[in-house]
Amino acid sequence: MGTGQILRCRTSSDFITASLWGLNALGFSKAKPRHEGKAINRKELRLLFDFLFVTVRLIGNMRDSIAATPKQPSRHGSSRRQILLRAGAIALGTTLAFGIAEFGLRLADIGMPSLYVPDDFCGSRLRPSTSGVWIREGHGHITVNSSGFRGPEISAEKAAGVFRIAVLGDSYIEALQVNENASLCFQIQYILNTANRIPNRKYEVINCGVSGYGTAQELQMLRHHVLQLQPDAVLLAVYPENDIRNNLRSLDGDPARPYFTTEEDGTLILDDSFRSSVPFVTAASVYERRKAFLVNGSHVLQMLKHAKERVFNANNMPIRAASVETSLKASVEDAAYVYSESTNIEHQRAWQITEHILEELCRECRVEKIPIFVFTVSSPIQCYPDPALRRRIADECGVSDLFYSELRFQRICSATSAEFYPLASALQEVTDSSGTSLHGFPDSGIDLGHWNEQGHGAAARILTNWLASYDLFRLSPHEDSRSSPQRVEKEPAGPSTY
Repeated sequence: MGTGQILRCRTSSDFITASLWGLNALGFSKAKPRHEGKAINRKELRLLFDFLFVTVRLIGNMRDSIAATPKQPSRHGSSRRQILLRAGAIALGTTLAFGIAEFGLRLADIGMPSLYVPDDFCGSRLRPSTSGVWIREGHGHITVNSSGFRGPEISAEKAAGVFRIAVLGDSYIEALQVNENASLCFQIQYILNTANRIPNRKYEVINCGVSGYGTAQELQMLRHHVLQLQPDAVLLAVYPENDIRNNLRSLDGDPARPYFTTEEDGTLILDDSFRSSVPFVTAASVYERRKAFLVNGSHVLQMLKHAKERVFNANNMPIRAASVETSLKASVEDAAYVYSESTNIEHQRAWQITEHILEELCRECRVEKIPIFVFTVSSPIQCYPDPALRRRIADECGVSDLFYSELRFQRICSATSAEFYPLASALQEVTDSSGTSLHGFPDSGIDLGHWNEQGHGAAARILTNWLASYDLFRLSPHEDSRSSPQRVEKEPAGPSTY
């Protein structure tokens, strides 16, 4: 059945035929089932909206037919009945169109829920008891438990034999871009339980990552939301390209997050003035909470909200707006102070604040007798599969060592007796030896943006082999020799400076 034929349909049988045509066009017939987690492509999306347009047109034809019904002469209320009849037809058509659009979007697995809620300590965090589908970059089914962490429910009290690990970090740990079973935290938990050699022990890995977090918010997350979960170990992921900037108000500029300043002796002073900022107060209002509740209950409203953000907020546009080389170079230029020593006062101050926050985070874990393991997260330039391009971009940006930040974090952790692993360097080794792209997605640009499934998988294997080198974790060795690093006692050399 062609589109022109469908537009001329008026009977209920034609309407059913048109509906079946629309569903078959999207591959929802029994002969061609969709696989869970598969993102809809551009052709399917176009067919979906063609189908929805046809549906709305059919409903409009139904309304026109009702409106064209010959008037019956009557002495009383004929005009009122006509008005009510037309209003009813419009309301019915609108309701049916909305319902069919909702049905189609849910079947097509398209949605963008409101995932974040204001938090008095961290500025924001994941909205408890929320679920949906992330399509802005990659494609991930999202479930947030009642405690406000991505993943399954967590019991307030640990069961006997449970060894609980909390993983702090930003969007790389949160991992909205992939399904939960492909995320770093899920895979670490799976590998630990599979390779475990300690009788009656069960590992439970809690994903405490939140998009946009810097080290300051991760410290607040530890204090107010993680320690109460009684973790047996803490893993802290550091993403230098963002985290250093996020920790200094004058560099970051976000008024709705907490910051720290320091006294002359280095003592941290919490700046929680964000609580009275307009963005935070607005987001915490009853109106915004109710709006989020409505949006999260409807995929149609989610897509309308997403379309509005794409039109009016340039920050929400797709990552791929330029060539890969141009994008990589821009990211290095914007964060040059994490790839080499900077003479800029603000950059130096951002590093100092970050060092003090990391020291305090490690100290508070020691006070609670919780071992802490710190590792770096790779940036796209560090894991780009072409070493020559990496070297050329670094030279053009005046960078001598793409792993400069790892050396600094290693020194900080050594001074605080925290364990450290240079994961970014190890991931570059994986990329160089296999040619695998660990960052990026087809819809946003391969080798740009966050870890893809291969990136999460490689990181999980490397980190679990690192953890296995400690007496706290007794694991059976598993395959992939590239993922068997030795414990780092001194400065990591890394595979190369590029």
